[in-house]
Amino acid sequence: MNTTTLPRSNTAPVWHYVLLAVGDALVLLAFAVIGRASHSLTAENPLVATLLTASPFLATWAVVAPPMFVYGRGAQALNSPGRWLAHTALTWLVAGPLGLALRLALFRRPFILTFALVTMATVWLMMLVWRGIYWLVVKRLAA
Repeated sequence: MNTTTLPRSNTAPVWHYVLLAVGDALVLLAFAVIGRASHSLTAENPLVATLLTASPFLATWAVVAPPMFVYGRGAQALNSPGRWLAHTALTWLVAGPLGLALRLALFRRPFILTFALVTMATVWLMMLVWRGIYWLVVKRLAA
């Protein structure tokens, strides 16, 4: 089996899942960086501040994504962009509100509806763009 392309079975090389997970984490970190910059938030250590900002969303994505077949056995969804992106959207629909709730609990921040809506919509779009590009690249490599 050629490990540079995704097979049509439900077992893909581990590096595909690692790359997807790293990309997903980078999307969440990028959202935190963009959010902190757009609000002119500065910190003595911007890396630590960004990690703290993104941590509730990273944690909930890491817990929710695997059982929702975004990785692992859900690889068969890679053969259909619509199905893959639907998995991604549904996973964010669960992980996002949980991340917002965890953020409220951890940082004792008030609930702000506009923040929640912007977070949900922006991360959803960023995640779909990232995963859509990944799917296109993997399909091109497989051709």
